[in-house]
Amino acid sequence: MYNIIVDKPKKKKIKTVTKLKKEIWVECKRIIRLKYGNKCYTCPNENLEGSNWHTGHGKTNGALSLKYKLDLRNLRPQCYNCNVNLNGMTDIFISKLEREPDGLAFLQEACFKENGYWEIKRMETMGGLQAWAFLNNLLDEYKQM
Repeated sequence: MYNIIVDKPKKKKIKTVTKLKKEIWVECKRIIRLKYGNKCYTCPNENLEGSNWHTGHGKTNGALSLKYKLDLRNLRPQCYNCNVNLNGMTDIFISKLEREPDGLAFLQEACFKENGYWEIKRMETMGGLQAWAFLNNLLDEYKQM
């Protein structure tokens, strides 16, 4: 008598929204570092490395809708001091973004200008399957860059 062992095909695990965000953030850092190098966007610091090489946001991540939280047009390399101790040097960061076509396009899509300041637009929240699909597609897009 023969015992035949049949391997069952493994089920593909579906990633959670949290896991997708973490994976996308890794890709964001990779892309930004390749594109802009290791010079701080908001101060003269150069040769950033290790824990001194951050990826900063022009408009803070927490206030943005999911559609814009991980938008590459809002991300640039920053030193630890500018990003953490000086809260992102937002005024300098935004004034530099305004002078770049992609940065300005981001600001115009995600914000509105009021009294000389870019205020974040209120947008419909994305949740459930819609958020998962959006993040899954974004991860695929960023991995190809």
